[in-house]
Amino acid sequence: QESLQCPKLGWHRRRNLVQEEPTEAEMLLAQQGEQIETAFLDHRYGGSALEIEPSNLKQQAADTMTEMRQIAERFKKEVPSVKKQCAVMQATFIAGECVARADAVEYVGDGQWDLLEVKSCTDKNYGKHLPDLAFTVNTAMESGVKVRGALLVVINSDFRMGMPASDIFKLLNCTDELFESHGPIATLQGSISHPASLASVIQVTSQPSPPPGIMTASCKLCPLFNECVAKGVQHPIWHLPRLTGKRFQQVCAQSLDIKDVEDELLTAPQRKHKACVVKGEPLVSRKALRKGLGALKAPLYFLDFESFSTWTPTLPGQAPLEQVVSQYSLHISAT
Repeated sequence: QESLQCPKLGWHRRRNLVQEEPTEAEMLLAQQGEQIETAFLDHRYGGSALEIEPSNLKQQAADTMTEMRQIAERFKKEVPSVKKQCAVMQATFIAGECVARADAVEYVGDGQWDLLEVKSCTDKNYGKHLPDLAFTVNTAMESGVKVRGALLVVINSDFRMGMPASDIFKLLNCTDELFESHGPIATLQGSISHPASLASVIQVTSQPSPPPGIMTASCKLCPLFNECVAKGVQHPIWHLPRLTGKRFQQVCAQSLDIKDVEDELLTAPQRKHKACVVKGEPLVSRKALRKGLGALKAPLYFLDFESFSTWTPTLPGQAPLEQVVSQYSLHISAT
């Protein structure tokens, strides 16, 4: 997916040239994702569905196709209602230079399969996972699988403590969204002239030299940021607050350094940021400070708190993944 968004990053990823240590937050999210996936697979298949054992990718893909053929042959006449009898977990597919692993595939008869991907999000914000699902579905189809349905397994945002445990999962049929005329599948299958197509990305990332970086507002989140678009730039425009969309493109076309951007292209907060950069010092309005502090009346309350979220509610009325205050400190000044 990173290659589709930025071929230069994809080029480096393909050669294992990007070294980055995950943060504690990222490791926690990954652990949470594994817990959700394991819980769903255990719930749906009871630990009895066939799981492809870890090995080299080619062997995993070969084992996947063998097991899928055997299941299709076994249930030629009637597909069982018990899902674990006709499912393969951790199904691996290889199509050309593309490799994908589905959390599960289920045989639905007539040589067709449903593909399931478990994601650690709720049914209210699943859209960001559609490109990943599309890539897996497309790779499966290119490897010869007849995909009938593409489903995301997400957390049910309406689930509350006391409800049956199985209600915490929600299956979203995303097939129509993936296969619409200008949807994710159509984009992946586009011609080599389309920069977001697989053909284009594979061609670009196969070249001996890295392609140029694509400048977007999200570049500041890239592990290559300082060695790519921001290299040699003293004050990158990506540090400006809320610089996105059309305004980003306008500023980017003029300069990558904040100091050289004309004020008329910037919003008021962005102009203040630029002034700090030009002067090399923070911008402090003592008049505004006096006015704001003077309006405060004793007693004064100083509140600080920490919060956490879990995918399974721990308190009555709490929604899955909802932030809940875990501790706080409140200091009171009488004067």
